[in-house]
Amino acid sequence: MGTFKLYRDCGMAAGRPDLSVSYIKALLIREVLYNILSQDVDSDDHPESDGCLLCQLKHVAYLAIWTESDYAVSSVRPLRPADWIKFQKYSCRVKKLEICSGINSESDSDIFVVFSFAPPSLFPNLHHLRVSNPSKGWPYFLRSFVGPRLIRLDMEVFIDTEEQFTFVSDLGREEHSFSLNKLSRDFICGWSRLQNLTCDALLNDTLTHLAHLESLQSLNITVDSPGVFRDLLPSSSEPIFTNLRDFTLHPVGSACLNSSISFLKHLPSALVALQIYPVENLNLGQHVLHDLLHVVDDMHRPHKIMERFSVVDDKEIFPRPAQGTAIDFEVLKTLLTFQNLREVNIDIVLPLEGLPKFRKLSLGALHECRGHSAVTLDGLATLLEFCPELEDLGIVVNAVGSGRPPNHGKYNNIVVLKLGDSNIASAPTHVAAFLSVIVPQVRAFRIWKPFDAFGPDFEEHNVRGNWWSTVMQ
Repeated sequence: MGTFKLYRDCGMAAGRPDLSVSYIKALLIREVLYNILSQDVDSDDHPESDGCLLCQLKHVAYLAIWTESDYAVSSVRPLRPADWIKFQKYSCRVKKLEICSGINSESDSDIFVVFSFAPPSLFPNLHHLRVSNPSKGWPYFLRSFVGPRLIRLDMEVFIDTEEQFTFVSDLGREEHSFSLNKLSRDFICGWSRLQNLTCDALLNDTLTHLAHLESLQSLNITVDSPGVFRDLLPSSSEPIFTNLRDFTLHPVGSACLNSSISFLKHLPSALVALQIYPVENLNLGQHVLHDLLHVVDDMHRPHKIMERFSVVDDKEIFPRPAQGTAIDFEVLKTLLTFQNLREVNIDIVLPLEGLPKFRKLSLGALHECRGHSAVTLDGLATLLEFCPELEDLGIVVNAVGSGRPPNHGKYNNIVVLKLGDSNIASAPTHVAAFLSVIVPQVRAFRIWKPFDAFGPDFEEHNVRGNWWSTVMQ
């Protein structure tokens, strides 16, 4: 058991719990708990019906540690020392723990109180802890989980009190990864060996601190002001972000995008991954991509080690591209000089919008892909939507995780479909149903076959052939 997820839903209605839900277990009796902690409880503020917590435990081992609820009363009891020992027999196996909170309420915070008094290093072999939107007692709650082996801590929380700031600053390890949605600048500037950071927009002085942090390897930030990089533009030869390897930007508006592109030229050539995800409709035309690629080309000379490059709009915000944003593929020639590139992600809707008259299109379907394509069946349907006159299409797709066939039309012009060695192992019948809906007039259907039928991969290709036979029936 390497990963354990704990979800808490505190929206339980008052009254008798559902006896059929086997995982509702006793956690604490409010009166006993607060007597132990020598704290007073106002019964008006803490009704008895609010003392029960719904806890979905994904592993049967964890069910053994709880005492069955007395369903006549919506209350529960704290764990005894023997229960903690039993718990630790299983918790020592956990390497990744995710805790996702429900509604912030008094009963929601009780679970934090219980674990605040758990034995130290309750998960001694925990490597990765992720906490999402916990209640007000979360600083003490984390003391039970921050063990000697923890190397990554992702917290999607608000740090809004000096008490919380002090606790997180005193965790004792400075190589954690942090993912927070709001940060105090003093909190960021207090770390001297931070390796990974994901957060919203930062103040100029905070970004300046990060720029001179030699340990920083990955940075994911929102750029909400075009002047945020102003203080970082080096007036001398002093280097910045010397060991940054992965940089992700979310510019808000065209001015922030232009400022971000101008700033990139000051980054070191050690950058191997660059992702830009605008959070407003910026009408990303070819001139923007041209400027960006020109800067990327200059910053990586002479050693072009870039491995991942992405420029993608948010499809949920911008379901259709603006007119006149088609990409001239001449612009992309710069990428051909980066021989280490492993991943390029540029919104394919943009270039396709400029190719509505295409009748024949082949995208790598004549060569072996071995199922590594990132084009989904949904992506195939989008391609056909923007190239309605296509008659002959060759493309390699990956059917893993594809959804239902779209409802927005059929593409009757497609008569030849070449899908290479597309990966359909997970659902060949689903692929057949999907294709029959979007390309009902196909007359020629081709898949990739090996040239050496007696080579070492013969058995694998034979299996693939059986999958496609199912599709074509």
